[in-house]
Amino acid sequence: MWNSYISDAEHFPPGSLPPCCLQPSLVLKDIPQIPENLRGKRSLSGNALWNVPCPELAGVDVGRSDSFASNDEPWHPEVVSGAQKTFNLWIKKPLVCAILPESSIGQSRLSGPNGLAILTLCWSYIFSVRLLEMQHRRIRYSAVMPPFLTCQFGLSKKDVLLPLGHSSKKLVRWLAAVLAPGIGWFAQGSVPPWTAHCNEDIQFAISTKLTTDDFLQEKPPSFIEAVHLILELCSLYDFSSQPTEAFLTVLLFPFHATQDLQPRLPRPQIPPPTNISHEPPVRVRDYTDDIRYYMALSLSARAISSAIWSIFWEPGIHSNLASAWLGSIYNVLQPVIEAANVELLAKPLAMRNPRLAPLWLGFLRCGSNQMFGMIGRFLTTHHEHPGWSWGTQILMSLRGPA
Repeated sequence: MWNSYISDAEHFPPGSLPPCCLQPSLVLKDIPQIPENLRGKRSLSGNALWNVPCPELAGVDVGRSDSFASNDEPWHPEVVSGAQKTFNLWIKKPLVCAILPESSIGQSRLSGPNGLAILTLCWSYIFSVRLLEMQHRRIRYSAVMPPFLTCQFGLSKKDVLLPLGHSSKKLVRWLAAVLAPGIGWFAQGSVPPWTAHCNEDIQFAISTKLTTDDFLQEKPPSFIEAVHLILELCSLYDFSSQPTEAFLTVLLFPFHATQDLQPRLPRPQIPPPTNISHEPPVRVRDYTDDIRYYMALSLSARAISSAIWSIFWEPGIHSNLASAWLGSIYNVLQPVIEAANVELLAKPLAMRNPRLAPLWLGFLRCGSNQMFGMIGRFLTTHHEHPGWSWGTQILMSLRGPA
């Protein structure tokens, strides 16, 4: 089975991914949205409700039984409450992203501008400011900013130039905060789970026709304003699928925070903007319209972990054979894992389960140097795992058809 996935992946057109990888909505089935009003909340708690058919009560209206008092809650025997779950709305400190010398999923996929790291940090702000608004908290800019240049003279090897030309004052100031060498924006109190900035191994330099006096008084954008700004940025360059890939990367940030994993993003390569205006991807608005659903999924590190690893689960394999099953998968994937070939790994995983493909792309796009080791350990150390039979009940809805 897995040999066929690898074979099909090798025949897939180079520099491209299966379309399901770039459809985040595939992961939203049965996912609730987080509440709109989170004033004063640092966590969310709730119970899953399961609909368990009860054929022997078919046609019986138990909710209208005369034995119930008028103030009693109706009894629905087919609705079973699951265990209470709690999701934290904070992390201890912002994620610090490292920058790789090239794309973590294959440089051939980024023939045009490589802005994945920049777009990822933009989405980090968008997710975070949405939560802060629901908590009725104010966001502020810090005094930390990258340098501003009118020419490329004096750039060092670790500098990355972002030419913005005649972009709006609000976009220039926002990107100065998002790409700051450290914390460029903040809110008093707890840190939202999607908060991130780059480490000091890289320094962005912004080229603009504006002077600092033109934009220093700009206020941090709201959620709606930030969505407009990322669309303005996308109109400057043909980023192709990178806005979606960056969105999926940030979706995995809370998972990385709980696992102490460091995201590693590809080094940006941005040419000077042309006079051609590119059509911003309309799918960005689809993501932001549904962002409270994506936030609910993203906040549950356990759900993310279960969904990711369930791709190796097979319903016909009993728990006492799980080790042999996973070991056989590892034997097939071992050359890909040892070669750290992210693009080749993403393709068979997408073919195995299209519904989980977006989560796996986000996981792989984060580029943690521990990622391949995690995959290898999962496949080689799960000896009669007690959660295998639990997966039969819980992961069926995540897995979909093989």
